[in-house]
Amino acid sequence: MAHAVPGPILSRCSAAYVGRMKANRGTIVLLICGIGLVAMGIVWTLQGIGMLGGSVMSGSMIWAVIGPIVAIAGVILLVRWGRVR
Repeated sequence: MAHAVPGPILSRCSAAYVGRMKANRGTIVLLICGIGLVAMGIVWTLQGIGMLGGSVMSGSMIWAVIGPIVAIAGVILLVRWGRVR
């Protein structure tokens, strides 16, 4: 025989579940953005210093400067993800 769950308890439980799901989405976004920024930063740096050819960006010094900045921003997001998790 199934037991009925009172309305206020059910609504509090579902509100807590929704809150956890929103928090999980936020941490997933931090992780994905952090990994993406680190990867882009590495590629841009390699293109800027001429180690990765085949692009208009290859050999352009501006990308050798922008790349590490973007990679550092990605590392910062990954550190925040580690603390939030």
